[in-house]
Amino acid sequence: MKTCMLTKITRQPFKDVVRESKVLDLIHSDLCDFHATPSLGNKKYVVTFIDDASRYCYVYFLHSKDEALEKFKIYKQQVELHKNELIKVLRTYRGGEYYDPVYFESTGIIHQTTAPYTPQQNGVNERKNRTLKEMVNSMLSYYGLSEGFWGETMLTACYILNRTPNKRSKNTPYELWCKKVPNFSYLKVWGCRAVVRLTEPKRKTLGERGIDCIFIGYVEHSKAYRLYVLESNDSVSVNMVIESRDAIFDEERFTSIPRPRDMIHQSSSKSATQAEDVFGGASSIPETRKSTRARKAKSFGSDFQLYLVEGTRNETISQH
Repeated sequence: MKTCMLTKITRQPFKDVVRESKVLDLIHSDLCDFHATPSLGNKKYVVTFIDDASRYCYVYFLHSKDEALEKFKIYKQQVELHKNELIKVLRTYRGGEYYDPVYFESTGIIHQTTAPYTPQQNGVNERKNRTLKEMVNSMLSYYGLSEGFWGETMLTACYILNRTPNKRSKNTPYELWCKKVPNFSYLKVWGCRAVVRLTEPKRKTLGERGIDCIFIGYVEHSKAYRLYVLESNDSVSVNMVIESRDAIFDEERFTSIPRPRDMIHQSSSKSATQAEDVFGGASSIPETRKSTRARKAKSFGSDFQLYLVEGTRNETISQH
């Protein structure tokens, strides 16, 4: 009996958990590692905080993992003030980033940790982080921006997910969290080109009044856009990130690579053009030349006798 148990033991099944009905009763948190490619602000890590009841998500960027607890304190102070509620439970993986028993004891927050090598116990955060990273990868690849934009991309992905319904609720996380319907009228295609109007102190009386930029996200707590400057002038330097509400967006134009449907069209047109350049036009391509030399059987010496028979297999059998 003991031998069977030792050799056949498997993982215990994970049962469905009941979702919290009140905001801030349970907060999920986890870290993502992007140390191979620093963001525009030279950050290398991401920490997410997800409310279990609404699934509303906050994203913070870190230089090192040691900053995770400090970001949680900032998050706690903000959401508890706005919601007039207290965080009851914080659920994280079994890491040392949040280890501070004195702090949690003084605040009364229960710090739950998953069992060793059991990320399923924090599945809400596991799925959210996977979705965010997949969106970041897809957006950067599709719109042709470099990996250094992953920070701005993740903020935009989180912004969109907070305003997208999920299978557990007909309402969006934004509605459950803010108690109002989100406004979608100002959403733009991420990564598109935009012309931004210069502000009064930086604008000249004569000459151009705008600069060429890339739309990279939305400003938190403000009705404005975040834009990456492509061309510098006397007042704005290239590679700067500026915030403005006065912008004209070209949502069919992108920076580095064309969109996939345009790539197919351009590729076929380019191939046809190259063929005309090489052969002097599509109609001047010569036909394949056929040999006029008479075929004859190859000789293998006096020990072999070989017959050359032309035709299909059935025709050959019927003739011989």
